[in-house]
Amino acid sequence: LKHAQGKAEFTFPKIAYGSNLFEQGSALAYLRDGVLTIPAAKFSAYGGTVEARGNVQLLACPLAYQLERLAADHLALEPALAANGLGDFAAISGTLYLEARARGQAIAEPAFRTLAADAKMRIENLQTVGTGGSLMDQVWMQLDNPLLLQLLPRLHAKVAEAKQAAATPTTSRYDTATATLTLRDGIATLSDARLALPDYRLEAAGTILPFDDRLDLAAKLIASPAETAKLTDGKDRSAYLPYEDGGLMVPLAIRSPLHDPHVAPDLDLLLKNALAGATGDESEPLLDDLSDSDRKHVEKGLEILGSFLKP
Repeated sequence: LKHAQGKAEFTFPKIAYGSNLFEQGSALAYLRDGVLTIPAAKFSAYGGTVEARGNVQLLACPLAYQLERLAADHLALEPALAANGLGDFAAISGTLYLEARARGQAIAEPAFRTLAADAKMRIENLQTVGTGGSLMDQVWMQLDNPLLLQLLPRLHAKVAEAKQAAATPTTSRYDTATATLTLRDGIATLSDARLALPDYRLEAAGTILPFDDRLDLAAKLIASPAETAKLTDGKDRSAYLPYEDGGLMVPLAIRSPLHDPHVAPDLDLLLKNALAGATGDESEPLLDDLSDSDRKHVEKGLEILGSFLKP
């Protein structure tokens, strides 16, 4: 094999691998000094196209490979996930665009943890279907707090709608999802992740353990200035709540499992900001609008906060 040399060009109309179906494929390959080089390969799958180039070190032990470029264009996400046994993600659909490169060793399943990869992806028309409400519903239900409800009058309706949605199957639609992923030693680092929703955007970063179904992301949900004005009845609440780019910002934590992540607002930070703002000159009108029980609850919070703020 070390001294073998050769060149091959081949095409195929259709190849099935498990539940995967690849069509209209072509590839060019060279063999020299125990290295199989594939400068160009292309095929159609899942309604889109995939192009790749790379090489395989056939004499290495274990066998080593390098994927210099992988480009996926206009792939339908739902059938691609289903065909590869990712049933837990079957309720996700959209159109995937991907640029990636990778290197690794061997072909046995345990060797996936040695895989090193970098990828940039974009998903258009992303949709998810499931029970328990949408991502936004999870956020609204956990913001059901008397002081926050006072600061954000529209939140009452959002909480009520979220509670109703939690009991029925919900379809969530997003405009665009983008992200950069780096995979090393079985740990994926997520950066520059952005999920665009009508009137909102979600930004996230953190770590994902794909082989252990775990993730730990810090995120923030940012409302547009127009949506913020609706939530606050047109009042500027930047003295009480975090704002970014002229809109309300809700800090979030996104936790495991990977197939059904739990989204939790940083309620402590939100209430700390709100209570700190309530100690200013406008605190009395704000607190006077609360019910007696809610007012006592908030005043107790103010008292606790004051003890933390003392020098």
